[in-house]
Amino acid sequence: NKLKVRVALVMGHGFDLIVGKVRRSPTILTRYGVEWLFRLVQNPRYLFKRYILRDIPFFLKAIVKYYFE
Repeated sequence: NKLKVRVALVMGHGFDLIVGKVRRSPTILTRYGVEWLFRLVQNPRYLFKRYILRDIPFFLKAIVKYYFE
């Protein structure tokens, strides 16, 4: 509401892919939904905290809540 727009699209990494700043992951990784793993290997210092320390606990909590509550 503050932006006065109906839809906001966040691309982040998408811009880097479009301009060729970073490589796209191999097709097999993209097909199986683990493109994040390729990015983590390429840039571990930057992405470790985000992907491992923050995201995995979140997904584990979501899975437990969905299946066991």
